[in-house]
This record gives sequence, C-alpha cells and structure tokens, in this order.
Amino acid sequence: MKLYFRIIAIIAVLAIIPLQYFLLANFYDSLAENLYSKIDLSFTQSVEEEILVRAEEYQAANETHLEVGKVTSQISHTIVLALNDKMQSDGIFMDWDSLKEIFSRKLSENGLQELEYKIVLETIDTTNIRSVSDFTRDDSFVKYTWKELSTHVVPVTSDLTSGLRAIVNNPYKLLISNVLILTILSLALSLFVVFCLFRFSNTLGRLSRLSKMRQDHTYSMIHDMRTPLSTITLIAEDLESEESTQNNPQLAEELRILKQESRHINKMCDQIIAVAKLEQKKLKFNYEEIVLSDFFSDVARLYSSVTEKDVDFVLGDWKCGEVIADRLYLTEIVNNLIDNSIKYSGESVQISFSSMLKPKSPGKGKYVEIHLRDNGIGISEDMTKRLFGKFERGENTVGMGGHGMGLHYVYQLMRGFKGYIKIISRLNDYTEVILGFPVEPKY
Repeated sequence: MKLYFRIIAIIAVLAIIPLQYFLLANFYDSLAENLYSKIDLSFTQSVEEEILVRAEEYQAANETHLEVGKVTSQISHTIVLALNDKMQSDGIFMDWDSLKEIFSRKLSENGLQELEYKIVLETIDTTNIRSVSDFTRDDSFVKYTWKELSTHVVPVTSDLTSGLRAIVNNPYKLLISNVLILTILSLALSLFVVFCLFRFSNTLGRLSRLSKMRQDHTYSMIHDMRTPLSTITLIAEDLESEESTQNNPQLAEELRILKQESRHINKMCDQIIAVAKLEQKKLKFNYEEIVLSDFFSDVARLYSSVTEKDVDFVLGDWKCGEVIADRLYLTEIVNNLIDNSIKYSGESVQISFSSMLKPKSPGKGKYVEIHLRDNGIGISEDMTKRLFGKFERGENTVGMGGHGMGLHYVYQLMRGFKGYIKIISRLNDYTEVILGFPVEPKY
C-alpha cells in the first residue's frame, strides 16, 4: 500500500510539472498580449495626436479650429492622413521629438514607464491593401518576439505607401515580477501537495502494519483460546458420561450448558479466524455443486430438532435448483441467518427459503439468488445499510443478546464467494435476506 501511494505521488509530480508549465505559459502569453495591446494602441494614438497637433498649428489662422482632445473620436483616420499629406506638401513634416514625447506620455498613462524604444519609417506593400481598414493587427503587421515588441504599421500618407512602427526593446521585464510571484506560489503549492502525498503514504503504511499486527495478534490469541476450550469440552463430556452425573439431573444440566457455551465460543473463534483470513485473502474455498432443495431440507430438519421455539420452515419455489459454493461456509452463512431469524422473532417463527436465477445485467454475469424470509421484528431502512459492519446491531435488538459480528461474517464470506448480500425489511413485519452467488464463480 505504501509503495502504491508513493508511485501515485511520483506520477502526480510528473503530471504537475507540465501542467504548471502550461498554466504559466498561458498566463505569461495573456499578460504579454495585454502589454502589446496597450503599447500598440498608445502608439497609434500618438501618431494621430502628433499629426493633429501640427494640423492645429497649421490651421491656427483658419476659421476651423481642431481641438486635440476631441479629434480622434470626431475625425476618421482617413481625414487625419489627408491633413498630414496637405502639411507635407507645404513643407511641414513630422516632428519626431514631439511624437516621442507624446508616445512616452501615453505609455506612462498606462503604467509603462522607462521603456526603451525606437520609431522607424517603413515602406508599405499596398498590393492587397485598399483602405486604412485593411490594417488589422494580425501576423502580417505585428512582430512579436521574446526580445522585442513591434507595433503594427500606422500609415501616415493617404496612398498608404509609408507608415510608422514602434519597436520596444525587451518590454517583458515588466511582466517578470507578476510571473515570478505566480511561479513561486505554484511551486510552493506543488511541493505541499507532494509532501502531503508522501506523508499520507507513510501514514497508510504505518496503519497497514498496525492492522496486520492486530490481525496477527487476534489470530494467535484465538488459536491459543481454542486449546483450553477444547479441554473444557472434553472434560465436560467425560463427566457427563459418568454414572454419578447421570444420577444427578442438576449436574447433568449444568454440564450440558457448559458444553453448549463452549461450542458457542469455539464457533465464534472460528468465525473470527475466518474473517481475518478473508480480510487477508488467505481463506480457501472448496467449491462444489450443491442441490438447494436437499441442502435446505437438511438444515430445516436439524433446526426443527434442536430449537426451543415453534419454527415453521417453508421450502419455497426452487426456480434455480443448484448453486456452486463451499458447503461448509454456505452452511455457516445459512446457520447465522437462521439463528438471527429465531433470535429476533416471537414465539412462533416462520422462515421460508426460495431461489431464482437473476437475469444477466450489463457488464455482469448471471447470479443464483437465495431468498431467506422471516416474520421477525424487522429492521429499519437506515439500519439495513450499516448492519454488515463490525459490531453493528439493530436499534430494536437491545437486550436480545448478540455481539454484532454475525452479519459481518456473512458479508465477508459472500465477498469471498464474489457474490453479494442484500436485506429488505420492514419494522415489526418481516426481514428478507438475499444471497447472490455467481453462476460461474472464479475459483
């Protein structure tokens, strides 16, 4: 178990590393894309503003006055280019210092101070360009690398043959702090998860060892108990056979009770040992074909002769007449269930037996279902889901004896048979136990 969880921890580490890389890379790309949008938009606005500032000075003497703060939203880029063409024809060219000053200011407004950049004039291939709207921000216009960021070309002439591009050197240093913090947190979380997995693995390993020690101790203790119990039983049988005992009814009754209780304790010891072997998957079954009508007839005949209550055994419809199981442990299962039916019923007990072949369900084989139904005190619906645990007993069985191991023993045996057990019950009415055995068990 410990090795199993360590393998899971290693797989988790190997899975976390590429996942972290993927998340960090996507986070970095998202930040870089946002950074590019800010720089590119700032540069486009700066070029237009520089042209309009010169246009405002150029038209200072005219009646139409263009206000810099409102031009972008009121005048299309086509008109801005027309203004620039007019000014260039009159010998008023772009003021590079003013453009850099405007661009630096807009970068600062977006929190991008102290960026190193240069502005270059480029000739534009207008083969596939018909209007300003054709300048989209796709790969044909944008240069985006790890070392530099280049904005798309902003045209500055109406014929769209020339334009300006801003090239920013290593702008991604602004992103390093954000990515670094996320990387540290991500690594810390991954290390914490790995640490927890290994700690969980060690804890499970210790629990597994303690459980095995407990089982071994219980197994050894039960074996040691069986020797004195057998001795007590033998002595009781010897005393019972003596003539002096036969002439003393009280002593004979006491010896009978002693033998009965010794056998009862021996039976409990056998059950505990069987459960321990089942939990360790060491219990071996001797499978054979069992005729159910004969088997339950023998069981009914035996109990009818020994039970103190008035028990009516009803052998029902055997729609499936045979089952493949271990006869000894099937007897143990049925005896436990019958004992419960007798113990938790009134003075008049009716127990019916029947069987049927459960139709094949998707992904599962066929099962032989054995039904045992009694007219006892019943079990609440909530309790039927918990009765198969160790030391679990019905809420309405207080004061009726029992130790809460019988149904757990039956449940473990049915698991060993690769079968199932279900309980259907109604308080103060009936209890029906369904045992499902595979038609073709895997030995």
